[in-house]
Amino acid sequence: MRIADVRKLLETYSKTQLQVIIAEMYKAIPKAVKEDKNIDEILTNPDASTSSKKRRKPVPVPDIESLRDETEQFIDNAYNQYYFAPNSVVSKRNRPKWRFVVKRFYKSLLAVATVEADLPIASDLLEQLYVMLCYSCSYTLFTAYDSFQSVGIEQTTFFQSVLSLKHAHEPLATFVPNAIALIVENSVNRYTLPTTLMHIAMGFFQTPDIQELGIRACDTTITQEKSRTKTARDDWSETITVNLSRDAFIPGI
Repeated sequence: MRIADVRKLLETYSKTQLQVIIAEMYKAIPKAVKEDKNIDEILTNPDASTSSKKRRKPVPVPDIESLRDETEQFIDNAYNQYYFAPNSVVSKRNRPKWRFVVKRFYKSLLAVATVEADLPIASDLLEQLYVMLCYSCSYTLFTAYDSFQSVGIEQTTFFQSVLSLKHAHEPLATFVPNAIALIVENSVNRYTLPTTLMHIAMGFFQTPDIQELGIRACDTTITQEKSRTKTARDDWSETITVNLSRDAFIPGI
């Protein structure tokens, strides 16, 4: 039903019926959704929550050091398959919660990045988190088939966020080859094409001199790929090599 239909239907119910409906709906809402959508605040203060003039309370910026320790520990545990296989480090009850942890890190790191002094650390941690999720697309770290889908953040969106933070603090001579490397050296999920990531990266290559840096980075990558032995290549890397051609930087192609 549309929201207008819902409102119209609710007008036909008695107070007792509305209490039953709201209570049942509240019980059906997952805890993570309750927290993300501030459901408790809507119940306790509906006038303020539904007011068109209401502004959301500013999200407190996490402490960068504690966030770094927590993020790095999570990534280390993930690579050790502690969120997949039985172990004494991550409890069985907490293993399925990894997706909520990743989403919290994602939001927290973007918030921390607004502090100029914390930007480089936040950028590095977000990149590590992205690379870990890419790795999990090819190797089993979690029970989920698609880590990005499970977290609720598209790989393209995550990649865009990573590049935005890197672009904000890295010199262009460093940023451009790093952006290309993030595409070449990492796996994609079933919904993402490497060429799509390349187009996102190209959105940061706005001027001719930056585009030239991108072409050089692609040429270097192609040369490195060709220098590898045939047994060291896989179908995916060969496909990427073809896609990372100079034609990618020609408008309209």
